Formats: sequence, structure tokens, C-alpha cells
Amino acid sequence: MGTSSEAPRELLPSFFTERQLTLVIEQPGTPSIRQELFPILGGRKTFDGSPATSISTLLFLRNGRIHRQRKQIQGKEWARLKVYEDTALLAPGVNAPDEIKKLLDEVRPQLVLVELSGYSAAQEKALLAAVDVCLENGVGVGIFIENGDVPTALTEMTDRELIIGSVSETVFIIKEKTESGAVIRKFDFSHQQVTFEDSNEKELAAIMQWQ
Repeated sequence: MGTSSEAPRELLPSFFTERQLTLVIEQPGTPSIRQELFPILGGRKTFDGSPATSISTLLFLRNGRIHRQRKQIQGKEWARLKVYEDTALLAPGVNAPDEIKKLLDEVRPQLVLVELSGYSAAQEKALLAAVDVCLENGVGVGIFIENGDVPTALTEMTDRELIIGSVSETVFIIKEKTESGAVIRKFDFSHQQVTFEDSNEKELAAIMQWQ
């Protein structure tokens, strides 16, 4: 894991960086980009011409979705992807920061992915406290949220914001916003090597309106 004296290392360019929080805003009822990220994080696809690299990833899913997710990834030998129900952090009597620290020590992930939609204020607070622990321990974090009101506390923590427009199940227009500015690209995940090209606000707006 990184230390505060080192520059954060990119885990997946334009998406995730160690010790940093990426907020991924998706549109309800559209294909999730998450399914296309797993093969890259698992080292099965290359990104931007870079060598394939496997990233140790810890994924939390809401109760009920975990079974569908496991079905989608079963048989694909995602050796470095560990999937947990959110109850591991949110069950009654559980201290989320303490539990995530135990999992970090046990699994030693480079990246933690979390959904943050449909939770109560208390549950959101607990999850964000767990996210704080991940960042403090050098782990990159990606939070997936469906378009809507983003909690103020989450906005203040975010290092990179990705607004996702779905063209198809494997093609997405993404607006990446950081402190240094914004860039819009169209990503194509349909081949072994993921490619991208420049896009613009007009193309993104057209996709959003259609959705």
C-alpha cells in the first residue's frame, strides 16, 4: 500500500488511483460500466495499450444483488476479486470502520468498490466512515451511485468524478472531472484492448437525454 510521502499510483488510468476516491455516477436503468471494468481489473483485457495488470479488488454489493453478481462472474476465475454483501459493514451492532480495517488486513486489496444508492442517512454515514479508513490505508476507492442527489460529505471527499453515459452495453461516453478540469471521452470495451477517443458535451447530453 502507498504512503503519504509517495505520489498516488494509478490503478486504472482515468478511473481509479490509490489513496483517492472516484465517484461513478450512472443513469438508472442503463448497463453498468462496472461489468466492463472487471476484465481489466482482473488482467484479462488491456487498457490504453498498457500491459495487462491484475488489481486486487474488494467489492461490496447490496443484499440481493450479490447473488446475481456472483452468477455473472462465476467460472471466470477472478482470483483477485472478492465479493461481500454490504451487511459485512452494515449489520446491526457492526462498527463499519473496524470491520473494513479487518478486511483490509485480511484481503489487502488495492481497490475497494462500493454501491451507494438506496441507503438511509445512518447507513451512508457508516459506509463513508469505512471509505475514510480505506483511503487512510492507501487503498483506492470507487463509489457507484445512480444519478440523483449526491451526499455533501461524499462530494467533499471525491478526487475524481465520472459521469457515465451508456451508448451500448460495451460503449460509454464518460465525463471525467478532477481538480485540474474536465475531459470527455468515448470508451469501447468490446475488444481485447479497450480503446477510447475524444467526445464532447453535445454527444454526452444526447445520450443522457435519450436515456
